[in-house]
Amino acid sequence: MNRNKSKKMQSVNSKLSVQVKNRQLSVYSGPLPLPEHLEGYETIFSGAASRIFEMTEKQLEHRQYLEKKNIDTQSRNSTLGVIFAFVLGMTAILGGIYISLCGYSMSGWGTVFIGLAALVGVFVYGKESNKKELLEKQKLINQMNQNYKEQ
Repeated sequence: MNRNKSKKMQSVNSKLSVQVKNRQLSVYSGPLPLPEHLEGYETIFSGAASRIFEMTEKQLEHRQYLEKKNIDTQSRNSTLGVIFAFVLGMTAILGGIYISLCGYSMSGWGTVFIGLAALVGVFVYGKESNKKELLEKQKLINQMNQNYKEQ
């Protein structure tokens, strides 16, 4: 009986095969393909590399245009915000002075105080949010510099 088991084991062992599979994953991100890939495109289609460069340049110009437009719009909105806040604050202050000159001194001075408080509040809030934004950007720059030094 032992002999039968050993023969069966030998036949099972001889039927077993080992397969080794090797997988490799390569990831790349960037505006242009790797030089090896670019060369491959060029061999498949003559002029492909120059077309890829032209497309990349156009995309870069488009992105820069959008960024400039975005910055210009934010700047304009910021300027308009300051102008409208000034007009609104001055209207409240001048309206309060007018009300107090008409004989309603408490209401008039209250309106002046509310107008001034609103202007000061907006100014302080703007300064604080600018300070927070600058600190966040500085942290990001420091992290990038540290990552660069580690490489």
